[in-house]
Parts: sequence; structure tokens; C-alpha cells
Amino acid sequence: MRKTIALLLSLVLLFSMLAGCTPKGGENGDPKTTNNIATYNIGIAPTSGFDVGLGQTTSTVNMFVAMNGYLYRLNLDGEWAPELADGLPEVSPDGLVWTIKLKPDLKFSTGNPITAEDVKYSWLRVLDPELASDYAFIMYYIKGGEAFNSTNPGTPEYEAAKEAVGLKVIDPLTIEITLENPAPFFIQLLGFATYAIVDKQFIEGLIAEGLEYGNSPETTCSSGPFKFTEYKPGEYVMCMKNENYVRADEVKLDGVRFTLIEQSVTELNLWETGEIDVTNHPMSIADMQKYEAEGKLTQVGTLGIAWHAFNCARPPFDDVRVRKALVKALDLKTIVDTVVGGGAAPADGFIPPYMPAVDDPSKPFRTESYIDINGEVEEAKQLLAEAGYPNGEGFPVCKFQYYVSNDQSRALVEAMCAQWKANLGITVEPDGMEAAARLAARQNGDFDICVQGWGADFADPMTFLDCLRSTHYYNYGKWTNAAFDEALENSARELDASERQKYLVEAERILMEEMPIIMTSFSTKTYLQNPRIKDMIMSPMGIADFTWAYIEE
Repeated sequence: MRKTIALLLSLVLLFSMLAGCTPKGGENGDPKTTNNIATYNIGIAPTSGFDVGLGQTTSTVNMFVAMNGYLYRLNLDGEWAPELADGLPEVSPDGLVWTIKLKPDLKFSTGNPITAEDVKYSWLRVLDPELASDYAFIMYYIKGGEAFNSTNPGTPEYEAAKEAVGLKVIDPLTIEITLENPAPFFIQLLGFATYAIVDKQFIEGLIAEGLEYGNSPETTCSSGPFKFTEYKPGEYVMCMKNENYVRADEVKLDGVRFTLIEQSVTELNLWETGEIDVTNHPMSIADMQKYEAEGKLTQVGTLGIAWHAFNCARPPFDDVRVRKALVKALDLKTIVDTVVGGGAAPADGFIPPYMPAVDDPSKPFRTESYIDINGEVEEAKQLLAEAGYPNGEGFPVCKFQYYVSNDQSRALVEAMCAQWKANLGITVEPDGMEAAARLAARQNGDFDICVQGWGADFADPMTFLDCLRSTHYYNYGKWTNAAFDEALENSARELDASERQKYLVEAERILMEEMPIIMTSFSTKTYLQNPRIKDMIMSPMGIADFTWAYIEE
């Protein structure tokens, strides 16, 4: 098993990066400007507060990874090393039962001890339908997790389902986890943001007082390297060193300041003046070329894809011919080269090229190209005519939602809409929306086409394919396909890696035949950094970890 994990993580090691910089010095020890504080721009504050169980965006995951502790954490060697766990898991021969011991004498920032009961509580809390976590699905790998999450609170079924979840406290320092199906990548999930360990005693105390967890520094606890200490809406979130952290003696920074700058132009200006240390937003082609020429640009190949969902429950996108026509009408190479840039690659399929094969991690998962990145305009016109819209006649005016605060998002959508007008004679209008409004519209199915995308939660094709499963919360376009769902189910039950690979390849093939989404580019994380910060990990998942970071003057 250890060999398998090492192979899966070879990609993480290959693309892990050291990055960072130093904020300007300040007077009177102001934590916002102290030399030993790293500043990283995450763009937007979490819309659901500071409860890690409710986190859902890559930007805010960066913050939660700093605040919270996990059973395992990626180290500087790209290995999933024990953090709160005392050694690697013991796994049953059928891959279903994982037994993990905690290190002794662990403490939360509250001073309360960290026990196996806290592990069980943390994960049941995410699965509890009362919490309504959008990311509860990431725990459906645990036996009975989905069934519990699907119940109605206050009913006998709710209590029975809660008891049936495959989490068992063996003793104060030992947790036994039973999975629905074998999941060789599960150790990666044990280090994923939503699997954070939170303080049961502290949270239950808040509930008894009628308070909600995660509304403020006073109502938030930490089991990780840093603790939440200050929040200034629209400006920053401050996290200072957690002296109770299991490896506090290895944490060299006094803290991390996560800034909340939404505009790329503003972010770059503040980086230039040294007010932030590491940028996060996608840049314009001109800015990338400028900083690359100056030798300041950092690029990391990531396990991510930019895609855009058709509303498959709404005409005309309930017709597969229309969906295929719009995809084939795009010259993705030109769009990516002139609008996206930054080393991103035009998407010729769904699974990113950096994803390792399930049965042989030294090889790529996908070797077939499903999409002609130069476009197939004549075939697109034919498909649109077959759907009843010859030369675009009678095609309704549609809207394409994007992030209004993101210049690159706007430019990408405008370029796609222009090509559809030129190549198919149809009108799709760019529709810029603020982040919160756009999220609500997606969740309510109130869109024609909307900007989406996904960064891997773990290094396995399932992290992408599962997003389009019929019942998955992120399947905003409401595409359903029984054969696709069945292929995913078969892959989950399969112990043999070669057979599992076949099922996942089949799932991607079905997806490409149905084309419920428009894939534009495979991601590259492009950002600016000051080289004075050392040992900040930037993973292929696009997550920055400051656990081992330090500032070199």
C-alpha cells in the first residue's frame, strides 16, 4: 500500500513549489506588517463564515488548511506524512477498514485534548444534514455517509443512519473507519480541508450558549499550525501561530495574513508595493508576458480544468446536438493562446493531462483526444441545423454567466461568444455577475451557460468524474446519464486497478459523447512571489501551505 501511495503522489512531488515573500516591516509589532508575517491573497472571504465544514472554494481552502489540523498532511518531500496521526493507517486486505491511531497529548488551540471522539464528531458533523455542507459528498466514501447525509433531521431514520456511519472509536486515541468501497486514494482525503479535526467540547459549548461555530475568532478553534485571530471584512483574515499545534516548534512564521482582494489589477498593484506577498488571481496575457520577461512569474502545472456548464434541463441545451455544436464551433487553441495564456493548455478532453493512470501512475490516465482544439465549424453547423437551427435561425438569445470581478473570466466568455456569433450565427450574451449572486443562480439552475471549473481534491480521476454524477451537488447543469453513473459505481467497487482504469475511461468517453459541459483549458497556477519566503508548498491542487514556511532576509 505504501508503494501505491508513493506512486500516486509522485505527481505532487513533481509539481510542488516553494514560494513566497515578505511584507514590509511595521511599528509596535502590528501583526499586519510584522516582518515574520506572510501575506497571501485568497480573493474572497468564505460566504459561509469560518466553519471549515462549510468551506467550498479553492481560495478559502488555503485559509482552512492553515487553521486546521489533519490526520495526514503533505510534507516538503511530497509525501502524505502523519500530522495528528501516529504513523500510517492499518488497512484491511479488502481495503475497506482503516484503523488509525492519534499521537498522544494533542491539544486544540482551546487547550482541550484532541481525541478519536473528536475525529468521529468532526466528520459526522460534516455529514449531518443539519449542517447542510455543500462538501459533505467528499465523505461519501465512508460507509453510510451518503445515507446519513440524505436523511431528515429529527426522524427515526436520521438517528439510525447516524449510528450506521462507518466511524468507530476503539479507544481515546484510535479511530476505525469503514469505507463503502475500496479507495486507494483515501489517505489523500484524510488530508483534505473538509476532513479537518475540530473541537467537539468547544463547539457543543457554543451550541449550549446559542452561538454558531465559525462566526468570529472567538467562536473558532484550531488544530493546525495557525489560529484565526482577526477578520476585517473586505480586507483580510489574520491567522497567528497556534502554540498548541503538534509541531509548533517547527512553525517558523508568526502568522499568515490572507487578504481579500477581488480585482486582479488591484492585487498586482499591491504586490508591486509589497503590501501582499503572493498573488492568486489569473492575470491578463499582457501582465503575464510582462512579469515573465522580468523573470518574476511562477507557473505550476495543476490538476485542474476550466469548464462551463450547459443547463441541460433548459432548452435549447437539453438537445445533445446543440451542446456538441457549440463545443465544436470553438477554436480553443486561439482562445487559450490569446486570452488564457500562462502556460494553460487547450482542453482536448475532461481529465487533465497530469492525472496519473490508475493502474500505472507512471503513465497518464488519458491518451485519447476527444476534442479538436482547432474547432470543427462545418460539423458544428450541420449539428445545429439538425437540431432545427439552420445557420442559427430561430436560436434563442442565451446568456453566459461569468465572474464580473475577474478580467480574464470576462475576456474568455467574450471570446467564446464572439466565435459562436461568427461561426454559427447565434447570439450568446456575456452576463457578468458578482460571486455570491452567480453562486445562487447556479444553485437555483437559473442560467443558460455558466462558468465553472474544478481543481482536484486528490490525485485520482474520480475527483473530476464524480462532479458530473447525476446526484452530485456540483452538477449544476442537471445532466443525467445512467450508463455514466453505472461506470462510476463499478469503478468504486473494483479492487483490480486495471479494471478500475477501464471503468473510469468508459465514464469519460460517455461524458464526451453527451458533452454536457464546455471544456476550455487545463489549468496552470500562475502567480507572483517574492523569493524571501522559503518552503511554502504550492501543490498541483493549487493549495498553498505555510506550515514549514519561513522568511529569509
